[in-house]
Amino acid sequence: MLMDSPMQKKASRFSAFLFLAALVSSVACLSPFAPSVGDTPAQIEQKIFNLVNEHRRSVGLSELVWNDTIAGQARLHSQSMAAGMVPVGHDGFAGRVAVIAETIPWQLAGEVVALAATAADAVNGWIASPEHRPIVEGHFDWTGVGVAKDRSGTSIYATQTFIQQR
Repeated sequence: MLMDSPMQKKASRFSAFLFLAALVSSVACLSPFAPSVGDTPAQIEQKIFNLVNEHRRSVGLSELVWNDTIAGQARLHSQSMAAGMVPVGHDGFAGRVAVIAETIPWQLAGEVVALAATAADAVNGWIASPEHRPIVEGHFDWTGVGVAKDRSGTSIYATQTFIQQR
């Protein structure tokens, strides 16, 4: 699957569960409220990062640490979804975490995606989802968020990738 080393077999089973749970239930969170005209994708990424950490704190979990390598992979995926190159979902997840593994040794990886109108809509959708909430609340250390706007600028494609370091 995503990990080949014998030391990672146990983590591999859990990672496979997280991957499959996210794959089976990609959330499309739609709202009648468009993102602010002035919000850049980078600003929306920061809002999602802050909202997820705020939620984690509210349930007694540690905050995640931002990582630019992880965010870069998440951003590429969101851009591909926004351009219609891949459907909203987790196509290419194994490849993204393989690139991350080149610089960050990890034992567990998870991902959530959303098609939403705002950062809050995306995060609220993940938290409300029985398949996505365990990923948002998982035992991860680092994260990265990538956002791309659709052509009209009224919807965002968001990807958040989660990594537990080895």
